[in-house]
This record gives sequence, C-alpha cells and structure tokens, in this order.
Amino acid sequence: MSVAQTISSQLQQMSRALRWSIYALAGLALFLLWDGLIAPTTDEWRTKADAIQTKVDRVRAASSLIGRFNALHGEIIGIGPVSLPESESQGRQAIQDVIIEVLKGHNVAEPSLSIADSRVQRGTLAGIVGTKRLGALKADLEYTATPQDAVAIIAELEASPEIEFIRTIRMNKAPNNRIKVRLTLETWVLGA
Repeated sequence: MSVAQTISSQLQQMSRALRWSIYALAGLALFLLWDGLIAPTTDEWRTKADAIQTKVDRVRAASSLIGRFNALHGEIIGIGPVSLPESESQGRQAIQDVIIEVLKGHNVAEPSLSIADSRVQRGTLAGIVGTKRLGALKADLEYTATPQDAVAIIAELEASPEIEFIRTIRMNKAPNNRIKVRLTLETWVLGA
C-alpha cells in the first residue's frame, strides 16, 4: 500500500468534523506558505516589472520628443539663437542706436523718433523670464526718403536683431518724388 492510500484510508476512518478540520488546517498551511514565501516574491517581481515599464515609457517619450525636435529642426535653425531680452534702459538705448545708425546710411529728411513702454500680457513668456516683468518698447519712427532708401531702411531695420518686429508700416507720397514713411517697431525688454 502506498503512502497516499494509507493516508486516505485513515482519513476515511475519522469522523467527518475531524476530517474537515484537517482539510481546513492543510488549506490554512498552504495559504500561510503562499503568503509568507510566494506573495512577497510576486510583489517584488511586480515592482521590478513596473520600474522596467516606467523606464521603457521614458525611453519611448524621449524618442517621441526627439522626433518632434527633428520635425522642428528647420524652424529652430531659421529662428537662430534665442536669448533673454535686455533691461529696459539697455533695450531703449540699443533700439535707438540701431535706428540712428541705419538712418545715417541713407538720405533721409525730417526724421522723428519716439520710444514708449508697452506692456506684454502675462502668459507663456512670463513663466520663462521668471520673476522679472516682461515688457516691450514701441518705437514710432517717421522719415521722408526716396522710394529706394525707404525700402532699404525698412529692410535693414527688419534684419536687425535688436528689433523684434515691425508692427506697422505706412507710406504716403511726399513732394519731389519722395515717400513719407511711418513705422512702428517693437522690441522686448525685461523690467524689474
């Protein structure tokens, strides 16, 4: 007779309550074995698998980010290097110097320049510049010149890194085959 048959026959000879108690104890022993040995190993494996999955997700996100940067490569090259704006006083002096230098290189009459502060609404840029206030300087420039000089001046001002953009351009015919030009130029500055 085998061991299993012997145990089975002995269990059959016991009362029903005692048999169920033995089954319950065996079940409890198996549960405690699982809880003490197998469950912690399973939890440890699950934690390691989650850590690996997190790393895989980061790598996938990084490759997606690289793909987005590669898609923007042409725009990034076109924009060129980016730096924080100058302080208000430095920005005011820089835009004034650029305008005066450009006008000196051309035959202009009746030049007039006024520079005023302009607020920039809070938004994405406010988060980039930190605690400083982002502002803009608006330069209103008027001059009279020949059509060739008028266009050359606008082109030079537009190409200048000190000037962010030209907001408005107005040209009116003036006497002696000349043009009266009114420009509104802007540049960004950092306040206190």
